[in-house]
Amino acid sequence: MDTSNGNDSNRNDTNFLLMKKILLIILLTSCSVQKQDKSIEDLETLKKWIKEDYEYGEIPHANAHTYYLILETVIYDLNKNKNDK
Repeated sequence: MDTSNGNDSNRNDTNFLLMKKILLIILLTSCSVQKQDKSIEDLETLKKWIKEDYEYGEIPHANAHTYYLILETVIYDLNKNKNDK
């Protein structure tokens, strides 16, 4: 009996939920400029979780890499905005 479709479905659900979390955090960080330090801290935590999920085999490398790049970009932009002020 082939259960790979069930595993793929679970991975897709996990990836979808992770992407929703990332998008939510990005939206929140863009709306609250005054709380940039907390936002950066939260994004760093999310990066750690993505790394752990990848290391445990819960998300594929390509997805982990994409999420990580998105978070790095947002963190960089937040730091840049903070330093420009």
